[in-house]
Amino acid sequence: MTDRVEYVNDIHGQPGFRVTIKDPGEYRDVVFTATIDVVTAWTGASPGALDVAEHEPYLTCTIKWDSCAHLNFGSSGDSPAAGRDGYLHFCGVEDFKNHALLLEALYRMAFTEMGREPEDRERW
Repeated sequence: MTDRVEYVNDIHGQPGFRVTIKDPGEYRDVVFTATIDVVTAWTGASPGALDVAEHEPYLTCTIKWDSCAHLNFGSSGDSPAAGRDGYLHFCGVEDFKNHALLLEALYRMAFTEMGREPEDRERW
């Protein structure tokens, strides 16, 4: 496997986050690692036919087989959505909802990529 990109839609059904799933090598059955960018601009004529035009760093994520997760927000540079030191700026309830959608999607992606189911007590 090589790194690959998937998108997580926002609450309006448009691409809201760009997820680059990292190749875990020999650890593919026990760990999921991804870098996530927030989509900041689209091109296209109509909803449902939009292409991502711009994105900025949002977080890096590692989720392990036991459901433990490491989330590092932001990047070495400043970003309106996620700046240095893990600072997040949400503009209202939509950003909270989109963030929750992203976390759920990452959790589901992690277990799919690892080829396993979460423990019964750890299901979303």
